[in-house]
Amino acid sequence: MLIRLQSGFHFRRGIPVRFRPAPGNREIWHSLETLDRNLAKTFSAFRVHHSSEKSKPR
Repeated sequence: MLIRLQSGFHFRRGIPVRFRPAPGNREIWHSLETLDRNLAKTFSAFRVHHSSEKSKPR
């Protein structure tokens, strides 16, 4: 999910319950370091693809 803050766009993703390292940590936030919405969409799509690649069993 894209979130717009004054500093720019951020990508937010929920952590599944079984993978939460500690109570209260429900989301991961990443700064996309851009104010351009189209560029933020591209960066966030890369984040989703990249993070799902890491979680695939090998």
